[in-house]
Amino acid sequence: MAVKVLFETPSGFAIFRYNGYKLRHQVALMKNKVHAISQSTGVSNELAKMIRNNLQPRQRLAVGNEDYKSIIEKELGIRCVYDSAVAELMWGLKIQMQSLLTPENSDLSNEGYFPMSTGMYCFLKGQKFDVKPDMM
Repeated sequence: MAVKVLFETPSGFAIFRYNGYKLRHQVALMKNKVHAISQSTGVSNELAKMIRNNLQPRQRLAVGNEDYKSIIEKELGIRCVYDSAVAELMWGLKIQMQSLLTPENSDLSNEGYFPMSTGMYCFLKGQKFDVKPDMM
């Protein structure tokens, strides 16, 4: 069974289906992310509905950080995964964001185009390059 990916864009959230061979954009796209998910407010009704409508029973949801994982698991009872492999997947999605989101749904700034992967960050630091964490 494929994993669904909750992906945070600069302007909202999108859900993708990932099966290791293909990445396919789903219809689900939520524009307003300001109050969508936080430790204090939990998961908004709009985001909860989008997640539930796009997951099959017992399907896991890959998320972009540990906070999202704990909030969604607690609030919605949905098993989530966040680890180094998911972090690299999110990096790859950020690189491909322009081709995945339609222009009217994309509010990308120039600094959002090419985030650095964790692997590249570790390699460059090991080679004594002056790499800042905000370059990731």
